[in-house]
Amino acid sequence: MDYLEKFKVRVLFYKIKPIFNSKGFYSPYFLMLLKERMSWRYAMFLDMHVHTKFSDGKMSIKDVVNAAIKRELKGIVVTDHDTLNGSLALMKHVKERNLRILTFPGAEISTKEAHILIYNVPKIPKFETAVELIDKVHDENGIAAFAHPFGRLFLLEYPLARNNEALRKIDAIECVNGRVPMRSNLKALELARKYGKPCIGGSDAHIPEEIGVAYTIVNEEISSFDDFLNAILKFKVRASGGRSFMEIARSIIIKRLRR
Repeated sequence: MDYLEKFKVRVLFYKIKPIFNSKGFYSPYFLMLLKERMSWRYAMFLDMHVHTKFSDGKMSIKDVVNAAIKRELKGIVVTDHDTLNGSLALMKHVKERNLRILTFPGAEISTKEAHILIYNVPKIPKFETAVELIDKVHDENGIAAFAHPFGRLFLLEYPLARNNEALRKIDAIECVNGRVPMRSNLKALELARKYGKPCIGGSDAHIPEEIGVAYTIVNEEISSFDDFLNAILKFKVRASGGRSFMEIARSIIIKRLRR
């Protein structure tokens, strides 16, 4: 990820109504964001939401690693649907090759109310409700994050967005998802602000070209899940990236055509 790309402005931890004008970014917003970035001593970039052939993705573990290295990501987590197998395979691959990429167990769990990203759990717990899932993830010292809250059919909200108990208990909200329109990401950002939750970002990649299009920025030197957890708790994370509707549509078409 080159210098300009690291400072690319799409959406972050602020409530901004007009992000663009006819000439590009509003300069006061850009300067504010640039000042914040320059004040951060560290800037580690992690993609927290990726799918492989272990669920509905088109990527092998090797594809994921190669794309992460190409994008100069410091960390990446596979979050296949309702299985930890992809993330465990990535962890094994990284360890065997002594790669300097941070990764840990992850999965995207389908509940009746939403999709919930869970991290660093030894197994997927049995549950009846989203709240029960969150509680059991916490029992295992893991993290639960609300994935693309307003990404149901691209623009609609998931019922969990109105569940106060779940939103109080959730650890973070995915404020920038690489497969939903920016309008939906802005609504997720507002939800995070309303409940005082940190934002994370993830590409929701299903093909290698999508990895890193949305990501989490960590303002700490981290080398383990515990470090990442501390960064979450101290609000030293931000979400960035995002794509236009046309870019998303193009990726969806490529995924369907690719074997």
